[in-house]
Parts: sequence; structure tokens; C-alpha cells
Amino acid sequence: MAISLNELTAIFEEVSGNTNIFTNNKDTALFPVIHQTDQLMIAVHLDEDGEYLRFRIPNYLNLRKAKNSESVLLKMMELNMKLKMLKYGVDNSDGEIAVSIEIPLQDGSFTPTQLHRCMYTMHEVALNERTRLQSLMLTGIYPESDNDEFRALLEKLLPGEGAQGMDILNEKEELPSTESEAPISLPSPFRFLEDNEMVEYVDEVEVTNCDSLRDEEDED
Repeated sequence: MAISLNELTAIFEEVSGNTNIFTNNKDTALFPVIHQTDQLMIAVHLDEDGEYLRFRIPNYLNLRKAKNSESVLLKMMELNMKLKMLKYGVDNSDGEIAVSIEIPLQDGSFTPTQLHRCMYTMHEVALNERTRLQSLMLTGIYPESDNDEFRALLEKLLPGEGAQGMDILNEKEELPSTESEAPISLPSPFRFLEDNEMVEYVDEVEVTNCDSLRDEEDED
């Protein structure tokens, strides 16, 4: 069952109570956030006349900033295999890394519970994973307890205490099944952008969406 942009924003307001939602009044809703001083956007795009939903964080990271791009690509392939829903992709032309969730509605419906899970995955899983990938890009070390290089580094920095912090650093929360278990919120350092911070990003997302649509038309 197709969904309209107004219906999508109404569901979001129901789930989060947040009315600070930006749209292009056609097919895209924007949810800007701050992560570690970087300004990012969660763009929700309606495709195929509202029968296909695409959640996407464009400019999530850039592969060209990695010291060893092969290790980053391998880690993203591993994450694509391990994570539910969330998928990583790279634009070879400029190195842009994006994460996305795609849902074919077809003759189905889109519920508040589904929206909650998608936004929770974008807010919590994708942005927390971004911190680890940034470490991999800058240092060549992916911070997790079964990484020997990370264990050695942590032990060197925190003699006698490094191993005790491994489980905490490697914890990954279970996705909630209902809104009541983990309501959508933006704990520090996440927050929505203010109106005046948002303006310069609207055009960028519209251009990205137009480019993706043109690519699909070319394939057809």
C-alpha cells in the first residue's frame, strides 16, 4: 500500500512527538542530526509512487580519508553481512560512504513500529558504528574486543585496566521491538539541527535523490 509524504510525517510525529520535520513537499523528509561535531542528515525518500521507502544517511564518511581503504571496504562488507537492515555503500566517483535501509511496501503498510525501528537503527546503530569506522580510517585499528591490535593498544594506554573495558566497548544493544522499550531520542552527542542550520543541506539531498533517480532511469 503506497504511503504519502504527509502520512509519513504524521507517523513520525506520532512515534517521537517531534514536529521539527523538514520536507521538500514532494517525496523526501529530512531529519538532520549532529554526530561528533559533524552535521549529518537522515533522508527518507519515497520512491515508486510511495510503494518503496529508502532511509539514507548521505556523506556518512568518505573513503578517500582512509589510510587503508581496503580494510575499510572489507569491514563494511562484513557489516553488511552481520547487521540487519542496515547496508553500506560507496560511490566510486568521489569516495562517499552512505548507509541505507530500503523497504519495499508494495501492497503492505508502514506502521509506527516499523518507523521506530528504522530510525532507531539510523540513530543508534549507524552512528555508533560510524565512530568505530572513523577509528579504523584514521588509525587502521577497529575498536572491538576480538581485535588483537586494539587489545594491545588499549593495554599499552591503560596498563592493568585495558582488558576490563573490552566488554563495555564491544557491547551492541538489541533493537527494540516496540516504541515503549526505547523511544526515539537523541542522547548527547546527537541532536536535531536548528532551522538556520538546515537550509544549506536541503538542496544537497534533493540533488542526491535526483541523481539516484536518473541512474535508475538510465538502467531501465
